Formats: sequence, C-alpha cells, structure tokens
Amino acid sequence: MKARIAMVVCCAVLLVGAAACSSDDDSSSRNTTTTANRGFEVQTPDGQVSLSLSGQLPPNWPDDFPVPDGAEPAGSGSLGGSSSTSLIAVYSSTESAEDSYNFYRNNSELTVTSSSSVGSGSAYLGTVQFTGEFGGWVVTTPYTDGGSLIVAYLSQPATTDSSVAVTAGTAGT
Repeated sequence: MKARIAMVVCCAVLLVGAAACSSDDDSSSRNTTTTANRGFEVQTPDGQVSLSLSGQLPPNWPDDFPVPDGAEPAGSGSLGGSSSTSLIAVYSSTESAEDSYNFYRNNSELTVTSSSSVGSGSAYLGTVQFTGEFGGWVVTTPYTDGGSLIVAYLSQPATTDSSVAVTAGTAGT
C-alpha cells in the first residue's frame, strides 16, 4: 500500500513538472507540448488510484489544512481502499522549498512527529510527518522561479464506497 502511495506522489510531482514545461504558444521557436487531459483513474486490487492536474484539491480534502500564504492548488490524487483513503494535494507556492518546509515544521496546527531536510537552494528537499487532527506528511521541493511544490498526503477512514474519485481536468493556459 505504501509503495502505491509513493507511486501516486511521484506521478503527481512528475506530471506537475511536465505541465509546467508545456506550452501552447505558437510564436515560440522551441518544440512545445500541450497536454489536453491532465488526469487519470485506475482501479487496483487495493482500490481506486486517481491523479489530476486540474488545479483542484481532492474531494473531502479538509478546508482547514494549513497552507502557506501564496500557495495555490496544482493537482491532487487519491488511493481509496476498504480500510482507508489516502488523499494527496499538490500545491505550488511562491515561497522557497526551505520556507515551505519551515512553515510545516513549525506549524502549531500540526503535531509534528518528525522532520528532515537535505540540500539547499534548487537542490533542497524537506519532509515533515505529523499526527493529530491531520495525519500524514508533507514534502517540499523547489519548483519554478524560486518557488516550491508542496505535496501533502493525508490518510482518512474509507468512504462508504471505498473510493474517492478525482475528475480529470483539461489544460487551461
């Protein structure tokens, strides 16, 4: 189960990065790619896996989950099974990866159980694990123009239908 969650997170980060590199500007002399469908859903023996880069948060994402000022939803994912549902939200932030990491590491709304970081500048990676009202973790990594990507994972009791659907979005540049 944790391997599948890691797969969803990796896909989210890779797809958000790919979306940032895509363009539909015909005046450019470089090769460009436009992604019309930025999401997918897959049924697995453990439940439904979904990923969307439509800029929407997953259904049932808590409205009061702490997010740094200037952070905007970039995508979401979920893994719904019979015992729990794993929700993933991806935010892009104007803050550096280190500042986003410190926001979560020092946040009084979270019960931080562990945190670690490595690197600096464009090679920075931070992780924060927490329990309490929100149980899960956050990973921060550099993104574009000195900003960061924030990948937040929360585990919740399963919904009554054992899955959480995320509707695929379309590119809107």
